[in-house]
Amino acid sequence: MRRQFLAWGAGAALSLDVGLSYRDFRRSELDIAALHRWMLEHFAAVRGARRDDVLSALVTAHDQGELTLDELSSLAMLLLAAGFETTVNLLGNGAVALMRNPSQLERLRAQPQRWPGAVEEILRYDSPVQRTGRVALRDTEVAGVPVRAGSLIILLLASPIHG
Repeated sequence: MRRQFLAWGAGAALSLDVGLSYRDFRRSELDIAALHRWMLEHFAAVRGARRDDVLSALVTAHDQGELTLDELSSLAMLLLAAGFETTVNLLGNGAVALMRNPSQLERLRAQPQRWPGAVEEILRYDSPVQRTGRVALRDTEVAGVPVRAGSLIILLLASPIHG
């Protein structure tokens, strides 16, 4: 199961790439659907053995009517993605950036209290997330373009990060 889960995660992570081929897009869609099905089954297991963790709290919130099933599933998938792909890529991007800028690495070694700021700067400089999606909760307008409630909005972060 572990290998299958890692394969689904790698396929789902493709959806974060800009310029995705149709083949990779379809693979990503299928892997996200498989992860979603697994997640729905896992919620039932969590209900049977609740613990003091984030997922148990989210399942409880759903069961008490505070979250819809879509909201529960979306939040669980977001948590999974954050730990599965984003953190790994942040560490990799940071290591590469520091190897390319050895003077900055030396500053951090000499002043380790600067690490929190360095992590924030690495997130800005070479973010592991280049785009994100949101759903409009109400009819609105963005830069003169009408956006209807329920519309999916894709936000490109790469441009402002390097702008």
